[in-house]
Amino acid sequence: MHEFARDALLDGLPADLHGQRILDLGCGEGLITRALAMRGGSVVGIDPSPHMIGHARAAEQATPSGARYDVDDGGSLATLATGSVEWVTAGLSLNNVPDLTAAVSGVRRVLVPGGHLLFTVPHPCFEAPHARWSGGSDEPPGRVVGD
Repeated sequence: MHEFARDALLDGLPADLHGQRILDLGCGEGLITRALAMRGGSVVGIDPSPHMIGHARAAEQATPSGARYDVDDGGSLATLATGSVEWVTAGLSLNNVPDLTAAVSGVRRVLVPGGHLLFTVPHPCFEAPHARWSGGSDEPPGRVVGD
């Protein structure tokens, strides 16, 4: 699911992000953050979990992309200045921010005028009990929910 959501998000962005400042909100282990940095963007990934930021920093150290990571809350974005980024991405994270109104206000604050928010959220079917990916030799590829 994470790679699928990453690819869907990246498809909505320019292939060349040189000169663009980007916030990856709720970056987790930094999968999207690193992909954005590899496209040339100046990227900071934030996540409220110090444990996840530790994983992201370890991955960055192992394979440097130029991304930076900070512990921060998606509802406050306290580590970012007003008007400091052209893009905000949020891959499978906005649905986990407890106060969505505060998060959207924070995103609006850190974006430059005319900046962009690009996000993915999981469809409820992906969270259904016993849901599974199909695509074996006897069935078409897709998501199976129930019978």
